[in-house]
Amino acid sequence: MEKLKKFISQFVTLAPAEFEEVSKIFSPINLKHGEYLVKEGKVGRQLAFIQSDYMRKYINASEGEETIHLSPPGEFIIPFYSFFSQQPSHENLQAVTDCELLVIPYQSVENLYSHHPKLERLGRLIMQHHILLKEERLISFVRQTTEERYNSLMEKHADYFQFIPLQYIASYLGMTPETLSRIRAKKK
Repeated sequence: MEKLKKFISQFVTLAPAEFEEVSKIFSPINLKHGEYLVKEGKVGRQLAFIQSDYMRKYINASEGEETIHLSPPGEFIIPFYSFFSQQPSHENLQAVTDCELLVIPYQSVENLYSHHPKLERLGRLIMQHHILLKEERLISFVRQTTEERYNSLMEKHADYFQFIPLQYIASYLGMTPETLSRIRAKKK
């Protein structure tokens, strides 16, 4: 729960009793490498905080799987559309490594929001955080070359290259695995 507490404290300050109430609602689950938190076509009924290891969010496209987000430990992962609309997901949330997660069901999130304005604010700020990450990634596809996107990812998340398969990283960066290999070879 310490990682969760640290993450929350970036956005709001909770009194010990408030954090205690929140932490009781989360349940620990473990996913093995390759297992899914949510699959396309299923409703995302919970959001997850990644205690350890890595997950990815991808969509099935005509050319194959397209990784749209990589999530490290200490971050929430959520199928936004599905979770908030309670409609089937267009995304797949998959463990890239064996993962330890803390999950909270949709109804519990809604109950927390309705009884605790500070927690509703926390939810909004976490959403803003994720929107900014998506916006930053979108802008990088317009303004940066593939090599610049690679350099930026290395700067922010060099750990990804130790734990996440290169084909997922290449997909996330909008390039083929071969292009990623050429860029990496050039950097050595």
